[in-house]
Amino acid sequence: MNIPQFNILLVEDSPGDARLLHEILHGVLGLEQICHVECLEEAIAACGRFSFDVVLLDLSLPDSDGLETLIDLQAAGVRSPVIILTGLEDEQMALASLKLGAQDYLFKGRIDRCLLIKSMRYAVERARIAEQLRQSEEGYRQLVDLCPDAILIATDEQIVFGNSAAVGLLQASSPEDLIGQSILTYVYPEDRAIARRWMEQVSQQGRPAVQIEQRWVIAGDTVINVETTAAPFVYHNQAAQQIVIRDISQRKRLEEGMLLALQHERDLNDLKSNFVSMVSHEFRNPLATIRTFVELFEGYYQDLSEERRSQYFRLIKTEIAHMLHLLDEVLILGQTESGGLRYEPEFVLLGDLCQELVESLKLRVDTTHQVVFQSDDFSAPVEMDAVLLRHILSNLLSNAVKYSPENSKIFFRVFHQERSVIFQVKDQGIGIPPQDYQHLFETFYRASNVGKIQGTGLGLAIVKKCVDLHGGLIQIDSEVGRGTTVTVMLPWREAIAPMPHENSPRE
Repeated sequence: MNIPQFNILLVEDSPGDARLLHEILHGVLGLEQICHVECLEEAIAACGRFSFDVVLLDLSLPDSDGLETLIDLQAAGVRSPVIILTGLEDEQMALASLKLGAQDYLFKGRIDRCLLIKSMRYAVERARIAEQLRQSEEGYRQLVDLCPDAILIATDEQIVFGNSAAVGLLQASSPEDLIGQSILTYVYPEDRAIARRWMEQVSQQGRPAVQIEQRWVIAGDTVINVETTAAPFVYHNQAAQQIVIRDISQRKRLEEGMLLALQHERDLNDLKSNFVSMVSHEFRNPLATIRTFVELFEGYYQDLSEERRSQYFRLIKTEIAHMLHLLDEVLILGQTESGGLRYEPEFVLLGDLCQELVESLKLRVDTTHQVVFQSDDFSAPVEMDAVLLRHILSNLLSNAVKYSPENSKIFFRVFHQERSVIFQVKDQGIGIPPQDYQHLFETFYRASNVGKIQGTGLGLAIVKKCVDLHGGLIQIDSEVGRGTTVTVMLPWREAIAPMPHENSPRE
């Protein structure tokens, strides 16, 4: 029989059984190819000195018995394929030895030359294939450990391998910490159903799945954005999946930053367009009015009565005041957009400031409205930003007048509540439709029911920014056809130091 030449280690304490095995192999293998020892200790020593293609092992030896013989041989580092030779026909023992790594289990009473040679041939071939597989897997491990992306191998959703990058990404102590974990435990809860279907698709179709973005959770509560790909894989002769995970959290942050920048640019372009449209409209009407009266004065000044002249002058002053107010709003808007508007507190006498604003409103706007002003006793100065406060209250009062019918009342209340000052402006005007509430503080936005009432859509946007700078709150309650109540709550503290004699407000 033509077979490869094997170096054999025979571990057998029975001289008769050993002689029988020599006779079976006589003429096939030279005696110099068989090394015979009689105990486990000698077998381990022989394997340390020589390399054997196969070990024929009796489980009943003077210094070891049963499966412990095989276990101790392997524990000593012997990697040669082992064929068990025993005088016991024990099926359970046979299965157990095979599970522990033995290549075959032969009953001494039934061994013949063909069976033994075939068993050794298959044992050596399986060992060769296993070593090739081991080297291949070792090469794979070394390769994937060099990969900067995290790589996991999973069978039935359970992780069986993770490279160094996966250990780092998932903040594990070692690859062993990942083994046995469900891969879905790292997927964000709301994304798990999609991830499971995605992995099932790989198993069912037997081809790589499309690349998808997912959210993963690491270290218990840190959410990261990852890009994942999956493909069928064979790991230790089992169907598995190779999953490549790339952390794209930084890229997502950059993308979000770019989107915000693009949105900001679009907002600025819209702001410019709205500004040009608003200015061309809001300035044209007052200028046309002023031009008309100037032409009247040029051509018919002597023919006009004193009363009519005074009336026309008042109208011109009103239109000029309107344009100045519009310019003020535009300048304030520019400051808020550029970050130039800041909170700069000073000592303020609230009662005097509010009364001044009411009188200024009457002079600035030709109105028949009655402003009812009520205030708590604010004889002591409080610390607030007078400039921001003027912007807030003047806009609220102007809106109340603008959107209320003539001869109606405007209620303006100022009172304190715990450590806050409450400013409340209530009118009996057209009110605000509910669908407009969410847009009220947007620049250039005007309610859908304003009709032909002039306005820029800047007032409430400026009020909101000034209230925010103060660290305050604003609330609007309105009913269409019944009126609107705007309540502003600003934090304050009573001034301890005396007020300066002169207070020069900033522009």
